[in-house]
Amino acid sequence: MQFERRTENSDKTLNSGTAASGKPVTFQKAFYTDSDTTVTVGITAFDLAPGDHFVISEPTATGFSIVFKNSVGGVINRKFQYTAIGYGTQQA
Repeated sequence: MQFERRTENSDKTLNSGTAASGKPVTFQKAFYTDSDTTVTVGITAFDLAPGDHFVISEPTATGFSIVFKNSVGGVINRKFQYTAIGYGTQQA
């Protein structure tokens, strides 16, 4: 079995919001995943101040969540874009 590599980009700049649980991001089309095949996500963050950082959940076939924090750990709202790289699409 062979799957084509696939890339998905956010079609616009997103706001992370201030929810402690993070901003959920859902891919337009679910990727194929199994124990050996995962999805990789790259983040481009905007307007970061010194000490700002983000925490991203382990990407799944359908998406991920992201939360931005300041230097003392407080949740902050920041703009970002993502690029997801994986294989194929998940079929129902």
